Amino acid sequence: MSDVEKEKQTQPLDDLRNFEAKIDQMIAQAEAHLGVEHGTIADVIRDSDYLAILKIHATIEPLINELLKENITRVLTHPKVNFPGADTLAQFVLARNLDEKRKLAVDSELIGTDQSEFIRNVANVRNRYAHNIKEHFAIDFHNRSKNIPERQWRSNFEKPH
Repeated sequence: MSDVEKEKQTQPLDDLRNFEAKIDQMIAQAEAHLGVEHGTIADVIRDSDYLAILKIHATIEPLINELLKENITRVLTHPKVNFPGADTLAQFVLARNLDEKRKLAVDSELIGTDQSEFIRNVANVRNRYAHNIKEHFAIDFHNRSKNIPERQWRSNFEKPH
């Protein structure tokens, strides 16, 4: 096998490793930005699809809220624009559902159409999982939990002191 052929075979694997490294870096930045412990979001590449989608979806909404708060609601409370009801309007904006906030972020040119489509698609997949859990996440938690030794159960589910 020639060096060129070997290089062609390793290229997809190298591309995948580079992609995973970029994802890991973005996840670490998101965890730091959101002020959550490292590992809270990490490992979405190795997580089940169900868990990865939940983590990604749970990360998107606080970031969208912050984006809107910093760029939309801040304007409403600026001293030159301040008006009665600005705080209420800001709360109203942040209380909208994710799709409405996504559309507002696009219309306000805070995110691009590619980012918007990604958010919409993650939300759609998350909703399919959430509303069809029996099909996607068939687990008998009660019976499976009997097979976990108590000390392992405690170490996995109790917070360290």
